[in-house]
Amino acid sequence: MLAAYAGTLNLPDFEVTTARDGLEAMFKLKNQAFDLVITDIKMPRLTGDRMIEMLLSQGKTKGETYNIIIASGFVSNELLSKFKNESRVHFLTKPVSRNDLLEKVRLLSAA
Repeated sequence: MLAAYAGTLNLPDFEVTTARDGLEAMFKLKNQAFDLVITDIKMPRLTGDRMIEMLLSQGKTKGETYNIIIASGFVSNELLSKFKNESRVHFLTKPVSRNDLLEKVRLLSAA
């Protein structure tokens, strides 16, 4: 899925950076500026929901304001309620079509 999403967003409008797991993503997010993060929930070494919690916590202290898209087949009511008060967290349920992904990314990029 990672390659498919990166391929979908490989357009002149976007610069795409990928990570193989949550820890690699956190390292990149700590050392580089991003406007948008797309993650799954089920990832090796650091789950997506734990990564998001860390990002939101760090973002509040650093003043970072990027949006986060959770693209997952595991969007539970528990997960929805965990992030319901976070206006920067958005959900796409897998399978995610190319058009849905592009539409959501463009919408959030324009915000």
